[in-house]
Amino acid sequence: MTAGRRAAGPLRPRGGVGVSAASKMRRALRGIALALLRRRSGLRVKKRARVGGRRSPRVIAVPSAADAAPTETRDDRDRRGDSDGDGGDSVSSAESDSSDVVFVDETPARASPGGGRLAGKSGPDVVRAAASALGARAKSERGMGNCMFCAVSSGINTWLASARGSAGKAAHAALFPEDANARKAVGAANAPPERSKGRRVTWAHLRVALARHLRDIARDAPLVAGVVNERGPFVGAADEKRAKKRAAVARARAMATLMEGEQGRAWLSRGALRGASTRARFEKYVEAMATDAAPFAGKSTWRRYWGADNELVVLAAKTRVAMVCVEAATETGGAFLAVPADVAETDERARGESRHVKERAARNGRYVCGGAFETSHHRNDELDVHHAPVMNCLRWRASRGAVTLTVFSARADSKAARRAVGGDGHGVLPALVVVHRPGHFDSLQPEEGHVFVMERRGEKRGGSR
Repeated sequence: MTAGRRAAGPLRPRGGVGVSAASKMRRALRGIALALLRRRSGLRVKKRARVGGRRSPRVIAVPSAADAAPTETRDDRDRRGDSDGDGGDSVSSAESDSSDVVFVDETPARASPGGGRLAGKSGPDVVRAAASALGARAKSERGMGNCMFCAVSSGINTWLASARGSAGKAAHAALFPEDANARKAVGAANAPPERSKGRRVTWAHLRVALARHLRDIARDAPLVAGVVNERGPFVGAADEKRAKKRAAVARARAMATLMEGEQGRAWLSRGALRGASTRARFEKYVEAMATDAAPFAGKSTWRRYWGADNELVVLAAKTRVAMVCVEAATETGGAFLAVPADVAETDERARGESRHVKERAARNGRYVCGGAFETSHHRNDELDVHHAPVMNCLRWRASRGAVTLTVFSARADSKAARRAVGGDGHGVLPALVVVHRPGHFDSLQPEEGHVFVMERRGEKRGGSR
């Protein structure tokens, strides 16, 4: 058809010179108007392309939250020079091993004249400062993408190999659930005592415990949100509908919070999961966290299976072991503390009926920022630390300064270690320390015959102090 028209003779313009000039003027004005529109509204206007000799419709794309330039967080800076010590990495920088973390109700600890703030120290400096504060030594971890779980297991195994032979009842129940099942089968009276001494925890134990607690947090989200009558009895159909709607919203909100963060989790909202429900995306996330990362080493999906500080907080809540994360992968550095939620809260928030509901419900932990290296004058009548009134420690303040959390090194046969393992799991907890390097996790280990302990000071459970 085109060849026939060309054979008929040359094409002539549709209008005169005046018409052509007017058309150019209209196009120029339209270009100016669109430029002003983009500048004022922030919209991106895509160029019109010719399809089949005709112009396609103009498309105006509104930038989404993911497209907008976010405020740089400490984990956004992990994208710079991300290299994993476990092996090769062919993944683009769109996904990282770290995760976005929201800090709630934390006041940085005030360093004493004999200590100093760890925030601002980065790279090897912050690791050396934390090791000096705790009298610890660095330990390299491996794992081909399981390094965060390997670092945590090293800290727990230090407790299991110590004179205490345990990291606490909660940790034993979380990491060795088969013992609890055996006790139920034969009865508590006939069951042998729970023993962790001589056993070893691996990254596989921690992944199983993590996946279980992630699902438990989503399941119990309505209880934590105060929807205690999800299953009735109901006053009427409207009351039942309202309660079930509130429960669904609470679960969706909890699942979205656990998946929060672009880095390492961007795949949960892309590709086949772009339009998926929150529940479907959450199940994919839990499945990834329960999977060995080693077979995916060097592949584009490797980082989906890495653990980061979000998972560290969940593990701390499940095992009731305080977990220090020394941040050496960012410019700001610092030390962070993951603890169970009730440990970082004041007792005023846990009083009344809501306290009992929250204590039996699975909850996520808290991540406290602003750790400081301090020289602490400790009372020997409470905690027998090195038989000395002065010690070095790392200290955080939570709940707007009302709660003080202190991590220090103690002898495994000391009163502090005994209370950490056999206490109420609230005032004194077992502790461990991991080091987050660019794309990798290592750990800090105490001196021979010592363990890390975390002590909470603030209001007592009875309401005084």
